[in-house]
This record gives sequence, structure tokens and C-alpha cells, in this order.
Amino acid sequence: RQVRRVHGAATAALEWLASTRLGKGLSRFDGWLAAPEHGDFRLASHTVLIREGTPSPPPPPDFCGHPRSGPSDIGALEYKAGACRLDEELAMRHGALFLSLLEDPTGRPPPDWHQGAPEPGATTNADASPSRVIEADPSNYRSLVRQLEPGDHLRLAAGDYPRPLDLRNLRGTAERPIVVSGPAEGAPAVLWGRRGANTVRLRDTAHVVIRHLTLDGGQHNIAGIVLDRGASYAHDITVEYLTIRNYDGAQGNSGITTRAPAWNWTIRNNDIRRVGTGIYFGRPDGGAPFIGGLIENNVVAETIGYGMQIKHQHIRHRLPGMPMEPRQTIIRHNVISKAAGSSSGPQARPNLLLGHFPPEGPGQHDRYLVYGNLFHENPDERLFQGEGNLALYNNLFINTYGDALVVLRHNDVPKEVRILNNTVLARRSGIQMYQPDDRYRQVIAGNAVFAENPVTAPREVRVEHNFTAPFDSAPESLKQPYGGGLGIDLSPTSGALRRDEPMPADHGADLPGFDRDIHGRLRSGERYGAYAEDGGQDDTHALPWNPANCSPCW
Repeated sequence: RQVRRVHGAATAALEWLASTRLGKGLSRFDGWLAAPEHGDFRLASHTVLIREGTPSPPPPPDFCGHPRSGPSDIGALEYKAGACRLDEELAMRHGALFLSLLEDPTGRPPPDWHQGAPEPGATTNADASPSRVIEADPSNYRSLVRQLEPGDHLRLAAGDYPRPLDLRNLRGTAERPIVVSGPAEGAPAVLWGRRGANTVRLRDTAHVVIRHLTLDGGQHNIAGIVLDRGASYAHDITVEYLTIRNYDGAQGNSGITTRAPAWNWTIRNNDIRRVGTGIYFGRPDGGAPFIGGLIENNVVAETIGYGMQIKHQHIRHRLPGMPMEPRQTIIRHNVISKAAGSSSGPQARPNLLLGHFPPEGPGQHDRYLVYGNLFHENPDERLFQGEGNLALYNNLFINTYGDALVVLRHNDVPKEVRILNNTVLARRSGIQMYQPDDRYRQVIAGNAVFAENPVTAPREVRVEHNFTAPFDSAPESLKQPYGGGLGIDLSPTSGALRRDEPMPADHGADLPGFDRDIHGRLRSGERYGAYAEDGGQDDTHALPWNPANCSPCW
């Protein structure tokens, strides 16, 4: 009897251990397949099941009738034998009606963007009146953070905060977000970087607003704001009016980064400089989607690597609350400059790189809208690189060293791509597009491009109504194309860049702000590029906005 009790206890302990991450090892079975809950049994890891089954004699054919060869693959499918399409096999056996069980209703048809879409970040009421205001200082802020509830506003006094701000497992609601802020004016609340610890940590965090803080990394090997890799999610996060500095101990150290699924983030009015990478959303393996973001009115400069990168995305695994409907990520009215401090040679990176959305299932019809931005200088790389579904319009691209923008195959291919009404000044190549998917629309139109190689695109791309000229001829059409600081001005000289033919209506009818120029002025006439009017008429500034303290940005 005693032996049986000991045996039972040992068996229970082993079964418990087997159910843990330690027992399953680093390659847990729930990560072996791409998306089994959606009928997608392709391997996510090609090593865990291949040739791990019966060595001899070979067992019967697999689920799709493919012969097996020893050692066979584990499970119902012999991956070595070729593709086994579950939808095709089920349709052959049971008819097309059965396939409705596998359909993803949000994956098709493509959205009608002409009907408009909700603004990213609209689900969090960041300006809601707090139910409780809690005053904090460097002596008590860490304990007070742990007590925050929906509707609370933790207000940090001016001063030096020596330890990380831990916002893990902190959850507000859409109507009652949790706010953590420093002083809006006067002396700041400064969160100082600490060796071995990221300054602000998020994990399973929702409906939280972070504003009016200064983050100083002290050049330690850390990051500023981080959504931990081991998190399940962080959604409806607002980061605004932050100053982020000195996270440049290494190129991989970022100002703001997400390493787990994230949606409905708003990043606005932040000043990010002297960091390894300014903003980095996603993971190199494509397994941490960034969905429906709004990134606006930020200054990102003096970065060693990327000014900003949003990684490509693989098939999304459903999470509670994750958007299933098509979404758009908006990047607008930002200054992203790499005129100083950047890597050279193999480590050089673009100012902005956008990876593709999921190739199928939820998210396959998502898109990037990139408009009203200034992409400024990159001595060793291009200003912009992208793929997938994206629209770039009413932007300024200035690279007196090399190339401006390229859309090409990286982890996937260019799909729905529109490059419209941009003003481009580039020493070498202006606009380039390579290997687009011809099942989608690609348009390059209405741009003013001053470059040695203005526009390069395959024959199937619709290239029309552009003004092109050599780089050195820019002063004939632009007011002040060369120089540094805020004195640069790419607006047209009097009477320049006028065009006779209107832009086809279908090019931008579904794009917010397309009918206005980079200053927000209605496009009453026809002009090539980002400006609708001659420069110097009503402008108080050469840029369409005036970021605070931005004169040394580049």
C-alpha cells in the first residue's frame, strides 16, 4: 500500500511537470503547427516531427493518401511526401459545404476602404476624467503603481526616479483607462536607466496612458519602453509627450519596442533621440503582430540603426480581444532623420522599414498609411523600405547622400501599393519598386522626383503624372532644397510643378487626408508633389509642423 501511494504521488508529480513549459521543453507542441485551430497544419518548426516516427516497415499512407517513407513523420501527415491541403482533401471527400467550417469570415472579401475605417487608437479614452488622482514621488511610486485600478491617474512629481516603472499586469478599461504621468510643464519627472532592467515594462497590460515623462538610458544595454517577449499581449496603450534619450549603448537598444502581440497603440508627440533603434514593433521571427497603430507627430533622430521598424507578420493566433477585422496602421506627421549618429556598412539601416502583414487569415488585408512625414537623410542606406499593402502620400523624402524609397520583396512581396503626391529629393534613386504581385494594384503617380534615377518600376506598375528631373536641378523648382535644420524648404517656387491633368479619382479616394497637401491645405489646383501651393505664402515654417526643440534634429 505504501509503495502504491509513493508510486501514485510520483506519477502525479511527473504528469504535472510534463504539462509545464519545463516538461515540454522550449519547442512546446502548441507552437509546432502554423494555425491548427483554423485548419492550417503546416509546420511552424520543420524539425520537431520530420523523421521522428516509425523507422520500418513504413506505416500506411498518410491522411491525404501520400506514401510514407521510414523513418516516417509523426502524426497524420507525411510532410516529406509533399503538401497536403486540408481544404482540398475535405472538399473531395465531403463536398464544398464542409469547407464553411474552415472559413475565416474576416479574411475575405477585401475591405471596401472607400467606406472609411475607424481611426487607430480610438478605443482608449486617454483624456477621460480620472476617478482618483494619486500623487507620487521617487520614494513611493513603485508601491503605488501596484495599487492602481481602472480610472486612476498616478501623477509623478518632478524629480529623479532611479528604478524601473513596472506596468505589468496593469489593466484599465476603455471608459476608465489608467494614466501615469509627470509634470506637463516645468522640471520633469526623469526615469533613469538602470543596468540590467528596461526602464518601463509592460506585460499583459491594457488601456494604459503614459505621458509627460523623461526616460534617460544612461547608455546602458537596456531599452526605454518594452512589451516583454513572454507577455500574452498589450493593447490600447497610449505613449505621448515623452522625451527618450541615451539608449544608444548598442544598436539593438530601442526607445519603444513590442516583443509580443500588440494592438491599438497610439504613439504621439514624443521626442526620441540618441538611441540604438527609435521604435521597433514585432519580433524577427514574425510572431509578435503589431495591429491598428497610430504613430504621429514624433521626432525620431540620431539613431544608430532604424529610426522605426515594424516587423513582418506570420499567421496570427487568435487572442481574446484581438481585432479580427481588417485594420490600418497610420504613420503621419513624423520627422525621422538619420543625419547623425547612424551605423555604416553592413549595420546601416533605413529610416523606416515596414514588413508585410499575414499572408492569409486575419490581417491579410491590413494596410499601412504613411503620409505627411519628413524622412531626412541617411548617409549609408535608403530612407524607406516596405512591402505588402501600403500607401505613401504627401511625404517629403530628402537624402542628399543616396536613395529615397524602395518597395520590394523582403519577407514577402509588394501587394497593394500606392505612392502618390510625394516630393522626393535624392542623390541617387528616387522611387523604386521591384517584383510586385501582379494580382494587386500598384500605382506611382503625382510625385515630384529630383534624382539621378527618378523612378524605376516594372512594366505592369501604373506609372503616370509624375514630374521627374535630375537631383542638381532641384533649385529651379524648389525654394530651398539644400541645407540643414528647419531652413530647408521643398515647397515649389512661384509657378513651378504645375500640371494640367488631374489625378485619377480612384487613386486616393479611400485615403484619409489625400485631398489635402502636407500643410493640410485643400488641393484646389493641380501640383506635383506634397505641396498644393507655392511656398512662402501663409507658411510660418518651412515644415508643415513645428516640433518643439527640433532645430538640431538633423
